[in-house]
Amino acid sequence: MRRRALTLVEVLFSLGLVAGAMILVVTTLAAGLSYGRLKQETNVATDLCRQVIERSQSRGSLPAGTQSYEGAAPTNGFPPLPYPETVIDGRTYRVQVWLKPVVGAVNVHNLVVRVSWNGRQVQMESNLYAI
Repeated sequence: MRRRALTLVEVLFSLGLVAGAMILVVTTLAAGLSYGRLKQETNVATDLCRQVIERSQSRGSLPAGTQSYEGAAPTNGFPPLPYPETVIDGRTYRVQVWLKPVVGAVNVHNLVVRVSWNGRQVQMESNLYAI
């Protein structure tokens, strides 16, 4: 029985296939890690929006008229923490709040909360019923 050796072309072709497969695996892993990090940051931002909304709902009174809080100092404790920004896991999240009365409704305000970081943002809104 005669054994046949591999040619240089066959060896190079095989190495090329293995290298290509490894590049695909590494690229997929890197993309997965990046997506996971973005998802984690989005979850944190969403949680911060919810915190501001929940703490605003627990207040008995709200500032009168249309208000915009984009880094301005809080008025009588509104907006509640974590306004105007917070650092979580080394990343700074900036909180912006807009409050305006709902036209035609008594003691009802529309609250918009936006949390932004690294050019990304999450925004939530809710109606608040003041006492």
